[in-house]
Amino acid sequence: MDTPDAPGWADWAVVPGGMYFLDSRSSPQPILEFFDFATGRRTSISALDGEPQGLAVSPDRKSILYSQMDQNNEGIMVVKNFH
Repeated sequence: MDTPDAPGWADWAVVPGGMYFLDSRSSPQPILEFFDFATGRRTSISALDGEPQGLAVSPDRKSILYSQMDQNNEGIMVVKNFH
């Protein structure tokens, strides 16, 4: 692929004839793309909201599953009498 940075290991899924991957570095939104092994061409599938993480494609290639971080909240909790 003609890209300066390869997608992270969880951000791509190989299927017969190519691979789907998340281009998280695109701006203004991350993009789901398909790379065709035979032609070497990239095709944009859809712009995504949030920060996508991980990618899976169903065997029939009709469904794509990815997780997305909408909020990043952290907190400290005190639990008393924990066993």
